[in-house]
Amino acid sequence: MNVRFKQLLDKTDKLGEAPVFLFCYYNSTLLKYFTREKCLPKHWDKDKGKFKRSLPGYQEAQDYLDTLEEKVRKAYREYMQQGVIPSKVQLKEALEPESPKEPSVQEPKKKTLEELFDAWLAYSQKNKGKAENTLKTCKTCKNHLLSFAKKVEPKLDVEKYSMTEHDKLLEYLTYRLEHSPNTVFGVVKRLKVFFKYCREVERLSLHPEVAGIKAVYLEMEKIFLSWEELEKLAAAGLPDHQAKVRDCYLFACYTGLRYSDMDKLTPKHITEVNGVKVMNFVMVKSGKKPKKVAVALNDLALGILQKYQGQYKRVLPMISNQKMNKALKQIGRKAGITVPVEQTVFRHGQPSYQMAPKYELITVHTARHTFATQSLMKGMPLPVLQKILGRKRVQETQIYAKMVEDYQHKVMLEVWNKPS
Repeated sequence: MNVRFKQLLDKTDKLGEAPVFLFCYYNSTLLKYFTREKCLPKHWDKDKGKFKRSLPGYQEAQDYLDTLEEKVRKAYREYMQQGVIPSKVQLKEALEPESPKEPSVQEPKKKTLEELFDAWLAYSQKNKGKAENTLKTCKTCKNHLLSFAKKVEPKLDVEKYSMTEHDKLLEYLTYRLEHSPNTVFGVVKRLKVFFKYCREVERLSLHPEVAGIKAVYLEMEKIFLSWEELEKLAAAGLPDHQAKVRDCYLFACYTGLRYSDMDKLTPKHITEVNGVKVMNFVMVKSGKKPKKVAVALNDLALGILQKYQGQYKRVLPMISNQKMNKALKQIGRKAGITVPVEQTVFRHGQPSYQMAPKYELITVHTARHTFATQSLMKGMPLPVLQKILGRKRVQETQIYAKMVEDYQHKVMLEVWNKPS
């Protein structure tokens, strides 16, 4: 018996991905079986018949192919030991999941999908110490799966979940709910963790295709404010409630803090080192290990802290992230941050491009992008910026260097191409 995996480029889909088939040659017979795996040709090693390590989720995808090969070889060997040459249908049946066994009287009651999700959330909070933001994304994943089960797949069973059900889920999220690729990425990313819990903690027997589920993140263009726009924002005449939001946002622009870190900042986090005020805190990002970070407070940031000193338990007049994002768009419009910006909008999974005034795209997190780009423009070395942002690798910070380079090219062309 000879088993090989091949990618059929003549069946490439609109996204440029070509399917991977299992080819099994035995006793002058050829079995061709669709693995339900697809990838871009650049991620497939046609000589070795394997995925390349450049493929996102490489290990899980390759493990799945190895499992298929092991199953077909085992089935062929068992038939031959009985003196029977298996048919293609018999070997294909061996590649499909085994029929679930009838539960015995002694077996505990099978948990429903919702009960499994609730058990996973409780386990993640108690044993894994997941951050609040991470738990929110887990709950979002749960809500999407329950909605999918109710509206599309009423008999959804975790142990029978295969690429057939997964393709339906992706279609539901993309076309019916019209979520962007990165929103879908977030759901699939948490779903993979949920399946891992079901396998390792609940001891459920999952479909082998679950190992081939991939979560693919699409890098989007980041929005940041120029120094002139920051000055406009700082000088804008605003009512008191909007001025507080503006100041919190500017503080993040001057320090690079995330909303979650800024929201927890208290006077005890600020110390003086060699005459310099420094913030010392533990930066927590969803799904990542907490990191100790120290950020020196520049004069602009200190000015904002002094403005609200002693007025609040925390150092800043923070409100909820959602309310801040809504207020920032109104504040940006009043400050005259109206330069048109091209944005990518997804509908039914397909991108389209449209122009919008920049104030419509301002969120709390754009402050972090603003800090990074302005720091590089002012000459801060990339490794220093990496430490301040709490990044593990300097490569993760290089995207900001590319943003600065693109911005400089744009400004140069605007200056030189302007009519005299």
